[in-house]
Amino acid sequence: MADDLLAVARDRARSNRFWQHLGIDVVDVREGWAKLRVKVSDELRNAPGAPVHGGVYAALVDAAFGCALATVNAESAGGVGQTTLDLNVTYLAAARGPAIFAEGTLLRRGRTVAFGEVRVTDDAGALVAVGRATYLIMGAPIWPPIPPQRSGRPGKAVTPLDSQTLVAPGRSRDNPRPPTRSGRPGEAGARLDARYTLVS
Repeated sequence: MADDLLAVARDRARSNRFWQHLGIDVVDVREGWAKLRVKVSDELRNAPGAPVHGGVYAALVDAAFGCALATVNAESAGGVGQTTLDLNVTYLAAARGPAIFAEGTLLRRGRTVAFGEVRVTDDAGALVAVGRATYLIMGAPIWPPIPPQRSGRPGKAVTPLDSQTLVAPGRSRDNPRPPTRSGRPGEAGARLDARYTLVS
């Protein structure tokens, strides 16, 4: 079972172009858990010899939890069957050594939303960042179903208010300006009342 999950996770990693761009490898997976690795290079720094860019840590938080969720989410395929709703990263230290690791853990999976946490460590095992992520599971059934709209016919869209026009008595769509408090069009202070008609 574990070997099958690892093979599937590595296959998905090879098909994920962003992961390939960053050089993310899958070290190990279990159900609801994944460990990823990125080799440190100057392409991941602001300048040669500088610390690894914080965006790499954030990407690893996102990727590690995405990989952990994919072990229990049959709809996932290379990151296409699920997407990030929220991501939070706390940076604790600069990574040292030739590689950075991220361990993602699934905390809770609902019908359409999943929550997880990630620990990011350097090659010596020092904790350099922690993060949390919330994912939307794509293709999951919507429940409860969308209720009928105002027309009573399911699926018929309701015209939004900003595309409708308030028409004063004696006015047309082409000249909908209501009379003002003084009764003279164009003067500030107009108030709507119950006599106005909403025209789609």
